[in-house]
Amino acid sequence: MPSLTRHAIHWRLAAAVVAFGLAITVVFALVYFQPQDLFINHTVDQAQPAQAVVVRQGSFHSGEHATTGVAQLLGVPGGLTSLRLAPFRTSNGPAVHVWLSAAAPGATNATVADSAHLDLGALKGNIGGQNYPVPRAADPGRYRTVVIWCERFSVTFGYAQLTRAPTGARG
Repeated sequence: MPSLTRHAIHWRLAAAVVAFGLAITVVFALVYFQPQDLFINHTVDQAQPAQAVVVRQGSFHSGEHATTGVAQLLGVPGGLTSLRLAPFRTSNGPAVHVWLSAAAPGATNATVADSAHLDLGALKGNIGGQNYPVPRAADPGRYRTVVIWCERFSVTFGYAQLTRAPTGARG
């Protein structure tokens, strides 16, 4: 068996280092960016809170991703408030949250990021009806927009302007 020259050893070592670096990059991209989420749907089908009254509502508009459906701010017996998204659909993604935001509807991502907001938690599913309780101490009246916000990339997936619902409307 012929022995390897010094030059061949260096090339093989360099190739191994490059291959290892590429493997680390691919693993990092899969873990951090989670591109597989774009192809996996999570459907949620939560019932609407009983005896809820629609206080404000709005239709979703697409931001960085196609987003459709209706957002309703509901008054629930006992003085509670809940945000309902239904029928709702957007893209899946990493670290996507539901915000009540003081930003104007359609504001730039930078403006949304810098505006006062109330994070209601991680998006439960990218498809279907879902409810998000609003903390009792919060003043939902100071927020005019529901934003589906991707924390990982600081982008708005979609938004809905909340406007007054007809008096006595049921959710």
